[in-house]
Amino acid sequence: MSLREELDALRLHTALADLDHVTVLRVTGEDAFDALDAVVPADLFLRDGQMLHTLLLQDDGQPVVDLYVCRDDEDFLLLAEGLSATDLRSWLQAAWPADLH
Repeated sequence: MSLREELDALRLHTALADLDHVTVLRVTGEDAFDALDAVVPADLFLRDGQMLHTLLLQDDGQPVVDLYVCRDDEDFLLLAEGLSATDLRSWLQAAWPADLH
């Protein structure tokens, strides 16, 4: 495959990769948007099928993890690099407002 064909494949098609270091977590329920909106420092205006790159931040502004927020109808898929699923879930639950647990 030529370099041009490889670049076209990357730009025009979808790839699926197994990335062991990336955690995927689904956030569901009627308060899913409100819960994520409370902890993500970016505007969560996402249409179904869109993805947003953002961070999760500690109270002092230091990054906790790079995060991709993906909209799946009324649910969200979170892709995080650097935290286990258990650690990501625990961090989110601790950061969410008490009325959204």
